[in-house]
Amino acid sequence: RWTISRQIAAGYAISLLFVIALGGTAYWASHEMLDAFTQRRNATQIVMASDQLLSLLQDAESGQRGYLLTGAEPYLEPYRAAITRLPAAVDNLKQLAEKSARGQDGLAELQGAVDDRLGELAHTIDLKRAAQDAATSCTHHAPSEKPEVRE
Repeated sequence: RWTISRQIAAGYAISLLFVIALGGTAYWASHEMLDAFTQRRNATQIVMASDQLLSLLQDAESGQRGYLLTGAEPYLEPYRAAITRLPAAVDNLKQLAEKSARGQDGLAELQGAVDDRLGELAHTIDLKRAAQDAATSCTHHAPSEKPEVRE
């Protein structure tokens, strides 16, 4: 037989169990929400770092293209600035990707693609310089070496 004091004690015990269960559920939900927020923040940082990397590659390409079209060294400034900043941008992206489970996929491939592209840009710039040097050496003769065209 349940006395009044036992009924009150049982009511308090049930209420306490309910509060503990509710607190545990709230803790679990807040922990899950914090994890989701952290993953989203990391994903946003990876996207921003990827955008920065792409922008630097575009700057390098623009500088290279300007130089190839004009042959003027000042057009290489965006290229030079980009290639000095690219290693840090790639390292930043690698660090951010380490925090992501899916971020590691394709990172080595990306590094290879960046290196290949920069190698291609440098090669075409070297070819343009070599062509300019060859053209300059053909047009600048010593006065004694100039053919007499006016004769």
